[in-house]
Amino acid sequence: NLFGGYITFRGRNDHTIYDINFHKKVNIDCDIIIGDNVWICDSVTILSKANIKGNAIIAEGSIVNKIVEEKNVLLAGRLISIKKRNVMWNVNYLYEGLDNEIKGILERK
Repeated sequence: NLFGGYITFRGRNDHTIYDINFHKKVNIDCDIIIGDNVWICDSVTILSKANIKGNAIIAEGSIVNKIVEEKNVLLAGRLISIKKRNVMWNVNYLYEGLDNEIKGILERK
């Protein structure tokens, strides 16, 4: 997995919301599950009940609040949705497609 900066995980509720008609707590604490090979970009907020199965990219500034069953997806939005399917990322592909001169400069840094 790859994590950007300023990511917020909110797996529990610091307050209780109570349904007075049914006499039960409405905002139940749930686990956060992040599968394998998930790239979480900067400034993402991950809320209780979030479950990302794997091989996903979560775009900058997104809010993750649900279960995403599909793999190989690009997720984005204030309340995430699938923006693109059949995508993948791999840090090893960083230099692929660059010409040798640029690749050499980057590797020396």
